Amino acid sequence: MSRSVLRRDGFSLLEIVIATAILTATALSLVSLLGLGVRFGTRAELKAIGLVRAESVMDEYLASLASNVPADGREEETELTGVLPGEPKLNFVLKTEKVESGEAELRDALESLCIISVRVFEGPREGSGDGIKPITEISRLVRLPKDDDKTNAVGEQFR
Repeated sequence: MSRSVLRRDGFSLLEIVIATAILTATALSLVSLLGLGVRFGTRAELKAIGLVRAESVMDEYLASLASNVPADGREEETELTGVLPGEPKLNFVLKTEKVESGEAELRDALESLCIISVRVFEGPREGSGDGIKPITEISRLVRLPKDDDKTNAVGEQFR
């Protein structure tokens, strides 16, 4: 038998080390992507919950406007804040602002319009939340009735 002919079956140690390094790098990148996916999914879920709760606050406020139309037909500018019940802990800021225009032609058309906006924030906060990025924000343009108007804030006929 001759020693010059050696037959090698299998992989060398260097090949195994390189393959292990490649597999480790791939596994680490997949784990970091999984973490990002969980974080984005949690944030999306929080935004969806915030949107549902903001719409609920808006609907309750519009219903209260429909049952309590001010005597002069205009809602004063208001800002309401509160903590929403349930988990996760969210708070809201509801603002009512009059729509105004400097042009005389538009002033009469915009007289009874107001913008109602609801912003939802994560965690309980004091004040209006200015400078803090909200989770979600919704706004509606609402025409409030005048004294001689027979419809309420959501457009239903008074009885």
